[in-house]
Amino acid sequence: MKKASTLMSQLGYLITAIMLFTSYAVSAENESLDPDPNIKKKVGERRLSFEEKMKLKEKRYEEEISQQQNIENDVSKQEKRKLSPIIHPYAIHYIVNKSPKGKIVEIEDGSSWEINPADVFKARNWLGSDPIVITQNRVWFSSFEYRFYNQVTGVSVEANLSLGPFLNNPYTRFIVAIDYDTGVVGLSDDTYWKISGYDRNLFNRWVLNDVIIIGANDSPWSWDDSILINFSTGNFAYASDL
Repeated sequence: MKKASTLMSQLGYLITAIMLFTSYAVSAENESLDPDPNIKKKVGERRLSFEEKMKLKEKRYEEEISQQQNIENDVSKQEKRKLSPIIHPYAIHYIVNKSPKGKIVEIEDGSSWEINPADVFKARNWLGSDPIVITQNRVWFSSFEYRFYNQVTGVSVEANLSLGPFLNNPYTRFIVAIDYDTGVVGLSDDTYWKISGYDRNLFNRWVLNDVIIIGANDSPWSWDDSILINFSTGNFAYASDL
């Protein structure tokens, strides 16, 4: 009986070890960082359709060309543009967690971002102390909407927002005030932002309590130095801090 009991005990330990190993392997394969899928939500509850996104991208490209021509024809504007881009302090972020293979990274507000598999090797040695700036991805045919710039190494990677921030995280920002007539939005960190007139139609889809992530505007031909990434709509708008 004692021998049988010992055998059963060893078998139990073996089964437990196999379950733990399987659990770890599945976790590593899925590249998940989330301890509880109910804590975070997937991005884009009110996402634009593919056709709407392509029209928006074409419109922004046309507007950028127009702004470029205006600046090139005005010397005073050229001098002013040399002072930009300005990176807002809240547009600087830090990586606090990575998946085993580095395909998913988590920044300080808890939001999870999928890194372009072709770029994973570039970010492999990034440190948690490295300041990261999130911008729009200006590569036309890429399926990744954003880009992470490491301010220490000078290297950038393409990324997509996949899961939203933790709602109870002190670094998570919400819309607490919104004025559709003036295009002004107030966030829970007591900052106020003026949305670009070009993005007003997009802005009209935003509502109170939408979660916002602040990024920098990478366009050399725009007067707005920041972008506001709306987690709920899965898109961003050009904006300037008031």
